[in-house]
Amino acid sequence: MPHSIQFSKYQALGNTYIVVPASAVATHTEADIARWLCHTDFGVGSDGLLIDYGSAAAGVAKLRIFNPDGSEAETSGNGLRIFARYLFDADPALTTIVLQTPFAKRRATKLSNALIKIEMGTATIAPAIKSLTLPDQTQIQYLPVSMGNPHCVVLGQPATKATALALGPSIETHANFPNRTNVQFLERVDQDTIKIEIWERGAGYTLSSGSSSCAAAAAANQLQYVKNQVTVQTCGGLLNVDISNQNTILLTGSVTPIASGNAFPPSKQAL
Repeated sequence: MPHSIQFSKYQALGNTYIVVPASAVATHTEADIARWLCHTDFGVGSDGLLIDYGSAAAGVAKLRIFNPDGSEAETSGNGLRIFARYLFDADPALTTIVLQTPFAKRRATKLSNALIKIEMGTATIAPAIKSLTLPDQTQIQYLPVSMGNPHCVVLGQPATKATALALGPSIETHANFPNRTNVQFLERVDQDTIKIEIWERGAGYTLSSGSSSCAAAAAANQLQYVKNQVTVQTCGGLLNVDISNQNTILLTGSVTPIASGNAFPPSKQAL
């Protein structure tokens, strides 16, 4: 019988992540596990992988975040909230936890069993709108935003799945973004609401993204499209983003469990 990997799968508004313990890395690399488990045909299927490295100290938990293509992500708003829910489920008495990735520390708070708030740090936004030309000569207007990971908030294009599928891949890999980028197609709904469609770096088209929602809300706020409390409409559902005067971001939304069990990886040669 091949070595199995214990997993838990959670959903945050259509954005799914699989959580595995660090012991899974004993037989395969993190990138191999991500490529296999996240695969919709040969694995469990997911938008990303979270590896639980346990407690670093009281009230602090370590994790790493991987995309379906095996690349490591600096952060993920939905992924962090999912990891927090996973920890809160394991210890129902726990109501707040600091999550430590190799890149940052973020505090998560349980507002209810399903509702999780995460401190996302500071949004760094370019002071002016930029432009780029895609290989098909499409002209794109955008604002670069960093949430600890790169984002390209696209303006003036319809926030539709068709647009994300047509333009997202070329923007993600454009020379303007040497480390590739997450892409959001932004539409203003009203002074409190925006709508986005998302092409995620290393994952492709996705129904929801926490860091993308934060980046788009921060960009919309800088452009004076919206006020400081923003409802972000994604295909997966609604996320709430609170923005301080210093562009410090709080992200709130629901997280629900989907499945748990044991998965049996293929041979290393098949990954």
